[in-house]
Amino acid sequence: MKLAIIITGGNAPLFIPETVPLDNAFIVAADSGLDVAEILGLKCDIAIGDFDSIKDTSLLTDLEVLKYPKDKDYSDTELAISLVKDRGYDDYVLIGGGEGRMDHLLNIWTLFKKLGPPICWITRKEAMYLVKDKRRFKTAKGEIVSFIPTCLNSESVVNAKELKWPLDNFDINISKMSLSNEATKGNLIVETIKGSVYTVFLNPRENHW
Repeated sequence: MKLAIIITGGNAPLFIPETVPLDNAFIVAADSGLDVAEILGLKCDIAIGDFDSIKDTSLLTDLEVLKYPKDKDYSDTELAISLVKDRGYDDYVLIGGGEGRMDHLLNIWTLFKKLGPPICWITRKEAMYLVKDKRRFKTAKGEIVSFIPTCLNSESVVNAKELKWPLDNFDINISKMSLSNEATKGNLIVETIKGSVYTVFLNPRENHW
């Protein structure tokens, strides 16, 4: 899989699951995402943004840097997503962006409609996995799982049986979601009859990928 990984600001996970395919991935840091990459031990190929929030500017050496003025109409994350798309990467993983400002969080979500959603979005407290058609997840009994729209205005129809409250042709949209459901078995099969959906797990761990 030709994959890009975008690391942005906000609270990022404390580790990257080993099952995330880092080998040969194109890794992009959006502004202070470069600080996050340093903490996670990831070597970035390129950094992009206005760099008004990066803490360690010495990290900008020895890699390609695309610097933009602070007064601009695009967020650094939007610039990063646009960059990976322009360079031919259809699939990308987004790391970071959690537990920050609500306006920033919603802005990131709105980008998915315009630029395409990440196949996975991992923050400090949750991991969201894009499901198109069908996907099997390893789960623990009682594990909390939610289902939310891929984009703010997207609609999907979902089946997921191995839950305390099974989803049977369940509509997922901006006004109807399935929050804090519970897995009942070691495996969870999520199937989309229409559109795509994000399956959200709390506390990211290895075997969700």
